[in-house]
Amino acid sequence: MIITIDGPAGSGKSTTARGVARYLDGQYLDTGAMYRAITLGVLRNSPGSTDSTDAVSVAADSVIELGHLDDGSQWIKLNGEDVSLAIREPLVNENVSWVSAVPEVRTAMVTLQREIGARVSETNGFLVAEGRDMGTVVFTDAELKIYLTADVAVRASRRGQDLVAQGHGVSQSEVAESLVKRDRLDSDREIDPLRPADDAVMVDTSNLTADQVISNIAEMACGR
Repeated sequence: MIITIDGPAGSGKSTTARGVARYLDGQYLDTGAMYRAITLGVLRNSPGSTDSTDAVSVAADSVIELGHLDDGSQWIKLNGEDVSLAIREPLVNENVSWVSAVPEVRTAMVTLQREIGARVSETNGFLVAEGRDMGTVVFTDAELKIYLTADVAVRASRRGQDLVAQGHGVSQSEVAESLVKRDRLDSDREIDPLRPADDAVMVDTSNLTADQVISNIAEMACGR
């Protein structure tokens, strides 16, 4: 079974997807990390650039590898370098929306994502894929599609805690402003905009614990 979990930043996608994958003894796929890796490559190769040709070049010349730790979390390598932590830097957050909107970048990443999905399907396993267009573009035939939402203030608090844990000092107002901006960019882009699939189950995580969300979705999967 392929389970897709889409939604805006801070809605709980990563925590939920990892938890559901562990519950079902399946594989977790953080597709956002792939776009972040390309963004990191652009920032390193062409600091300050917002030129789509730079993003296309990085996507064409880069090798992305994905794997998992014992706790089920995903690591990602860019050209052989583990960039699992580097892709979470604030500067990557600020630039990932424009990079991920470049059609050639999306085509390259979607191709890789579908290859991963095909390999999991061949083993009759579970794949829990999180991102922004998993249910609408990448895995349109997924057996279970989830769209997570949450109040902006709640999302800002969650993302702020993550950044503080990573050693970045930011105010909640700055985080909220960044989230609103990214929501707008992701929802308004012409190519594969952020939106729920027509057959997605909507889940508001604002007042739910991570364990509650995980168990609810796992139960939905087991009932399919």
